[in-house]
Order: sequence, then C-alpha cells, then structure tokens
Amino acid sequence: MKKKLVFKKNNNGKRLAYFPLFKQKKKQISKELLKELISTIEHKNFSKKVIYRDSCVLSVVKIKPNNLLSNTTSSYVLSLKKNGLSKRYFLKKISPKEGLSLPQFLMGATAVNEIVALNFVNSYLKKNKTTIGGFDLKVVLPHFAFEDVNLRKSYVLYDYVGLENLKASKEVSLKQKKAIEQELRLFSKKINNVFIKNHPDLSKYYINKWNKIKDILIRNTFVDIKKKTIYLSDLYF
Repeated sequence: MKKKLVFKKNNNGKRLAYFPLFKQKKKQISKELLKELISTIEHKNFSKKVIYRDSCVLSVVKIKPNNLLSNTTSSYVLSLKKNGLSKRYFLKKISPKEGLSLPQFLMGATAVNEIVALNFVNSYLKKNKTTIGGFDLKVVLPHFAFEDVNLRKSYVLYDYVGLENLKASKEVSLKQKKAIEQELRLFSKKINNVFIKNHPDLSKYYINKWNKIKDILIRNTFVDIKKKTIYLSDLYF
C-alpha cells in the first residue's frame, strides 16, 4: 500500500501531518491522547508518567537525547497498551532557536518539514534500491508530525527501533564509516537533483523547488548489522 501523507492545519496555529494507515486504521494514539501527552511532557522537570485514557495505558519516559542527531531537543520512549496489544514508540521534540519569525520557523527544521523530507527520500528509495558502503539504505519513517506554530514547538513520532547510531557504532570500522560518509554525500547530491528535476508542489509546507534536503549525514543514521541496513532520520528541507 502506498503511503500518502495527509496535512491539516487550523486557525489556532496547529499543524499535523500523518499517514492514514496509522491514524485511521490502527487508531493507536487518538487526538485527545496526543494532546494530553504533549501537555504532560511540557511540565518542568518531567521525567516519567503513566497516562490512562481511551482504554489505553500509555507509559512515557524521558530519555537522554542523542547528541549526534541534528534536530532533537528532547527524547521520550512511549509504551502503549491497548486491546491486549503492546507497542513502543519514540517521540522527539524539536525546539528552534529563540526569536525566529513565523516564516523563519515554518521554513526551518520543524516536525512537518522533517516528515515531508523523509517521506520524499523514502518514496525514492522504494523505487530505487540504494546501497551505501555495502549496506541497504532505508528511512526511519515517522507516523506523524505535530506543531504548535504560535509556541514554536514541534514533535515527531516514530516506531521505537532500538538501533545504534552508525557514527557511534563499534561494529563498523573507521574505514567503513569514512567510505559511508563519502557515499552519503554523493547520495545527498543525487536525491536533491531528483527533487529539483521533479519539483513536486510542496508550497503548503513552505517548501519550494529551491530548497534542498539537508543533513544526510552519518550522525543521522542508524545501523542494523544483522540486516546489513542503514536507516536515515532527522532530515529536513
């Protein structure tokens, strides 16, 4: 099934981008639960809490941010129990530099910008198998991105993959990492040329054909040694 990104916004400065397969069919995290979750983690000195709502039990634990990732301010692991099933997610918060104007915020490294960039790269990789340093290249695709434009805050929800950051991995040699860095730079040029050539209409996201997909870097990758796969994350236009 092809994943189509849905985008909604309201007059109160809220923007939401999501994939219907997650939002409509699984219905694992409702709008009400999302609202309570964000309200909870915004409390000062928050560390962990269990939320009960909509026949769900949601455990939220703040973890140490991965300093290697480009756009992560705070990180959380969510454990959701619903209808006898359990699922773990990774939630990250993106907070831009203070003092940004509205256009600067919307055209920067926001949650919606990130999910759009990752979705574009994911769509390309689905049709064009790519290997980097002997590893298959894939994307960690988020389920949804939520933003409060007025407060200049945004959040991205992923499945919890529990993989090691490639740059920090001791199972990949320094020589391999240098080769991967070089190939990632070449891939970055290639995918941006594809974007310029096709220039899909992304104006509703404040993205134009002159934008480039940024941060295709080794620090923004995770590695699965057993599956010989590298996963991209934390990209933006």
